Amino acid sequence: MPPSHESAAPPGRRPAPWRELALVGAAAVLVYLNALPNGFALDDGPIIVDNATVHHLADQARIWLTPYWPGAEGLERGLYRPLAILAFAVQWAAGAGRPWVFHAVGIGLHAACSMLVLVLLRRFVTRFPALLGATVFAVHPLHVEAVANGVGQAEVLAAVFVLVASAAWASRPRGRPPSPGRATLVLACYLLAMLTKEHAVVL
Repeated sequence: MPPSHESAAPPGRRPAPWRELALVGAAAVLVYLNALPNGFALDDGPIIVDNATVHHLADQARIWLTPYWPGAEGLERGLYRPLAILAFAVQWAAGAGRPWVFHAVGIGLHAACSMLVLVLLRRFVTRFPALLGATVFAVHPLHVEAVANGVGQAEVLAAVFVLVASAAWASRPRGRPPSPGRATLVLACYLLAMLTKEHAVVL
């Protein structure tokens, strides 16, 4: 009996096993657990701690219709990241402004990013190099500022959307255009990423 199309797929096109996903996610969490007891720092002050917009989750109009920086002028007034502000407002309401909630969410988002990197890499390379690449991504110190600060969530959340879109696009059948559902998913992720932080335009 001839092998099926699925079984004949190249090793680099196979999905990542859940054990490897768990390993990469655990590595991403472990290296940043020491951020949990930290307080707010740097831009967390004006964007989260002193920002009335973040403290009033019910005021959705203010969240969606005002610039990212409160009282911003000039170029900063052009920054529009309502999904990031909404995420901060939800966390502020859920944790009564406790910084550990923001740190826990940031670490969780980084773990999700790291696992998505593994998923994406498995579309192109075999098991070991994909696992190695995703693990290096998970523990690399380059991510410290984005993961350890509350406002860094904007970058990490935007990266989640970009990686989901990239993995969806890369996993389409070779030589075929994306299905309407897949194209819609990519477009939705692009929109959500851009509403989180503008550097997602690279998608």
